[in-house]
Amino acid sequence: MPAGRYAAAAAGVVVQLPCAKLTFAANQLIKKNRWIFVDWQGYLTAENIKTGAKAYTDALARSGFSQVLNDTRSVRGPWDHSMDWVINERAPNAAKAGLRHFAMTTSPATLAEGSAANFYAQLTAFQGAVFDNTAEAEAWLRQQQQ
Repeated sequence: MPAGRYAAAAAGVVVQLPCAKLTFAANQLIKKNRWIFVDWQGYLTAENIKTGAKAYTDALARSGFSQVLNDTRSVRGPWDHSMDWVINERAPNAAKAGLRHFAMTTSPATLAEGSAANFYAQLTAFQGAVFDNTAEAEAWLRQQQQ
């Protein structure tokens, strides 16, 4: 994980997928905060989006958590090719698994920011927000827990 990334991930349970790193449950900070952290990386294909989304939806259901911190700052390129699936299948399935609040961090430099904006414009299955840094995303998730 590059320097400056979500520091708590180093001590957590990490599931490394070709497209994403998921950190959850065993990490004390993440247990306290009660969210799944997902660190997406590289170019996202339809297949690796499905693989990553299934992995964190399964982790969400197992943990009993209701929040995801979704870091897309290391994604390269847009992922609009999967938007219909994400909105119409993944989002409702994640909501059924318990997802209520979804904070996404993104960066304009990666070209994924436009996909994030499209996602939130269509999202109805759970509450979401987009941030340009992790600290603001974490603060928003904590606020939703109150």
